[in-house]
Amino acid sequence: MKRKFYGSMAICFTLAFLALPGAMLLAEEGVNELDTIVVTADRMPEPLRQVSRKVTVFTEEDIKNSGADGIIDLLKKVGVQTYADGAAGYGNEGIIMRGSKSSMHGFDLAGDILVLVDGHRTGADTFSNIELDNTERVEVIRGPGAVQYGAAAMGGVVNIITKRGRGKTEGMVEAGIGSYGESRAKAAVSGKEGKLDFSAAGSYYTQDPYETGKGEIFQNSGLDYRTRYSLNLGWHFDERNRLGLIVSGSDTEDAGKGPDTGSSYKDTRQDRGNHFYDLSYGGESKDRGMGWMVRYFQGEVNYYLSRFYTAASRNRREPFSESENAFKGGQGQLNWNLDRFQLLTGVDWVSYDFYQEQIGSNKIQRTAPL
Repeated sequence: MKRKFYGSMAICFTLAFLALPGAMLLAEEGVNELDTIVVTADRMPEPLRQVSRKVTVFTEEDIKNSGADGIIDLLKKVGVQTYADGAAGYGNEGIIMRGSKSSMHGFDLAGDILVLVDGHRTGADTFSNIELDNTERVEVIRGPGAVQYGAAAMGGVVNIITKRGRGKTEGMVEAGIGSYGESRAKAAVSGKEGKLDFSAAGSYYTQDPYETGKGEIFQNSGLDYRTRYSLNLGWHFDERNRLGLIVSGSDTEDAGKGPDTGSSYKDTRQDRGNHFYDLSYGGESKDRGMGWMVRYFQGEVNYYLSRFYTAASRNRREPFSESENAFKGGQGQLNWNLDRFQLLTGVDWVSYDFYQEQIGSNKIQRTAPL
């Protein structure tokens, strides 16, 4: 059974007046928490103390000290409810805020919590696959964000902001091994040379099925491997104008979900990929009275499921479903500092090409409405 879905989100035009004097200020080193600059709440830089909505910010220092392996681990620390479909490496993870759920199947219009990377959509498969070592800040908006971001943000917005290189070049390499064949490795480098800034990170992870407290092997809980990568490059024409390129993604191979008890099949394996790039140009006037940004982004999310059916045919692995979501879009934004007011205007455009094939009978087809 096959289904192909084409969708195009309508162009969204935003015009906002904000009584926020000085909202164009840029973050400086040494400011206190109340002066933390956020960009997600109203889509322009503004001090956290002037934002009327509930905003949680994880700084780069918070991320380093958290010990988190991914975005989901980070969000748990501030009481965000999370959920998962499968074992640790399987890749299907989501969050719940104020009764709304995020999508975890690569089609963000199907969810009510929008996941962004540097302000643009990524298909919502970034929670388990984003490279945390190249993340500078995570901003969480609890509550409706549909005015700025559309219907998929009814429950909130999570914006994952990629690190930019600053200062001298520095890097790190880390590796480790653990029980049940666990192996991890990661590396990162960042810095600024002349007009070029750069920041990159990558990681590798693998694990065999683990053992339960009763000494039994928890079948189908390991994975062949998972790789993650993230690169942020920027060219500065001057101190106020920057051309940027972000490339990010992940690949998960042969990840196990764990036993599916009480069903006609046993064990589910998944191959999963998420890749995108983002080209942007941003700047501001000499007096910082006007700012602008334009960008184009494109990417894909895909996953392939296979299952072992019934105990009698346990050794026969059969395809179950395949999904592909290609997306692309653009953004343009202008903002003015009008003394006691801020004026923001902009346009968003995003288009989806969603394909799904499910094999066999009695399968439920689900696609998200526009």
